[in-house]
Amino acid sequence: MVGYSLECLKKLAVDEVAVEEILEQGTIASLEAALALHPNNEKLHKQYMEALEAFALNGRMAKQVGSLM
Repeated sequence: MVGYSLECLKKLAVDEVAVEEILEQGTIASLEAALALHPNNEKLHKQYMEALEAFALNGRMAKQVGSLM
């Protein structure tokens, strides 16, 4: 279920406004909590990193993502 959610979030990251709304809802903290429950799931961790990459549309967005981690 978490993996499916990560794939959906990646597809929603189409512009800065969408990413800002995703981040404002506490998505990163929720995803990190899910990853903590599955520390040995490499596929899930890879999907998480890909989602973060999708959120970093430009330098400003990358900085915002980084500040929430």
